[in-house]
Amino acid sequence: MTQLTDEDKRVRNILIDVAAKEETITASDLVVKANVPLNMTSPNDRKLLGRILGRIVEYEHESGRPMLSSVIVSKSKVRGDGFFKIAEQLGYGDWQTLKNDGFATKQMNEAYKFWKKH
Repeated sequence: MTQLTDEDKRVRNILIDVAAKEETITASDLVVKANVPLNMTSPNDRKLLGRILGRIVEYEHESGRPMLSSVIVSKSKVRGDGFFKIAEQLGYGDWQTLKNDGFATKQMNEAYKFWKKH
């Protein structure tokens, strides 16, 4: 089972709260709320957030839950390629196909449904 750091757990808890409220959040707002010292204008810091989200998504996948990171959107309400590449690594299919077939919305709706109940 994937192990989450304290920082990962803070981020995960914010994502659960966002999903339970059927909302979305930007990466910039997420790191502020979770008190993670990252600057989303820095490519290196975005990679670090990607690693945190990767562990969380893997942890959730191992437990049979939808991708929590599906509630993270850009200011223009889209998901970055990293979301789809993680999905591909987890066996959901080719990342470019997933990006074009509504996969992110399906995962977000599943996350909403699951976390609203729990």
